[in-house]
Amino acid sequence: MNKFKETLGYALGFVLFVVLIPVIMWLCSCRPVLTEVSAVQVVIALLLAVAGLVLSIWAIIYMRRVGDGNPMDAFGHEVAPRTKRLMTDGPYRLSRNPMLTGIFVYLIGCCLWLWTWQSAVVFLVFVAIMLVQVRTEETRLRRDFGKEYEEYCKKVGRFCPSGYGHRECVFGFPKSLQVEHDRKRSIILLRGAEILYNKTSGLFQQKCLEFYHQ
Repeated sequence: MNKFKETLGYALGFVLFVVLIPVIMWLCSCRPVLTEVSAVQVVIALLLAVAGLVLSIWAIIYMRRVGDGNPMDAFGHEVAPRTKRLMTDGPYRLSRNPMLTGIFVYLIGCCLWLWTWQSAVVFLVFVAIMLVQVRTEETRLRRDFGKEYEEYCKKVGRFCPSGYGHRECVFGFPKSLQVEHDRKRSIILLRGAEILYNKTSGLFQQKCLEFYHQ
């Protein structure tokens, strides 16, 4: 049963993060032709995507071997067996969430390749959702590992290479700036959603008029 849950966790993670999100970006961008981009843009996008996937795979392998668990945990619900040991070395010296950091870098590469505002909005919404997931997971880790995890948090940030002493780090921001950072992020997400709604509704009205005049 555990083997099946592990396989399910890896499969869900691959489908969701590596396949589904980029496909959603592409569909929301009105399905642009992927070959109509500059060579420089392609090279940079591929470098980011490959680097992100390498970091994520490294984190998964390390988690499997050292943490003795699976990375797939959905908002406090155990999809696959959770890690039994706290990981602080390897890729976890760089970030408390190296697998997710790698996925972010991978998706930034996808955004660069597509080069549309719609893909950027999808990415920002995904980041916001994942931040909720990360904070839920942190509650579980504090409960499971207690002071050991608290000490680890002081040294390593959520996504950045190093923390700020006793302050948390979110994308390089110390705790004193988290509230302002979250407020600005929320405004950006709302503005992006508003633009997406206006664009899609306008496109829908245009298509309806074209159909009516046919």
